[in-house]
Amino acid sequence: EETGMNVGFRNVSNIRLAQTQDRMDEYRQYAGVASTIGVQADFLTPDEVKEFWPLCNTEGLVGAIRHPGDGYIQPADLTQALARGARDRGAEIYRNTAVTGISRTEAGEWKVTTDKGEITCEHVISATGNFARQTGRMVGLNVPVIPVEHQYIVTEPHEAIKARHAEGLPEMGV
Repeated sequence: EETGMNVGFRNVSNIRLAQTQDRMDEYRQYAGVASTIGVQADFLTPDEVKEFWPLCNTEGLVGAIRHPGDGYIQPADLTQALARGARDRGAEIYRNTAVTGISRTEAGEWKVTTDKGEITCEHVISATGNFARQTGRMVGLNVPVIPVEHQYIVTEPHEAIKARHAEGLPEMGV
């Protein structure tokens, strides 16, 4: 919103199922933390899950947590919006530049060593994705990131999902 750029947000909500009381307790703790930052979380009974998600097998289900404001965005558009917002506030972005070292100066600034020279700055933002483990090590952090290949199933549109769209309801992603 601040940059005026559309990031393609689509509200689809989400439901996380709990098949054990321990998992439901975990969701309650999560909801408490989420509420401190304004994230709405609703708890559902198995019957309520079925109302929201008619295709769900609720047999043996203890309950669920639902985030009605959840959705997805277009990652490339979000990246561009974040970059514009950062530049508008004075940030410099160095693309296609390999970072080979990060250290603190005696004055408390950061010295970032790259394949194109050194950069001194107040703040460093690591947007290194799959390389976060390596850049984390440069500042003494263990970042537990493991690149994972994802698989997707693409099907024909399902009649129940098409009906939800016709009613103006979110598709309730599976």
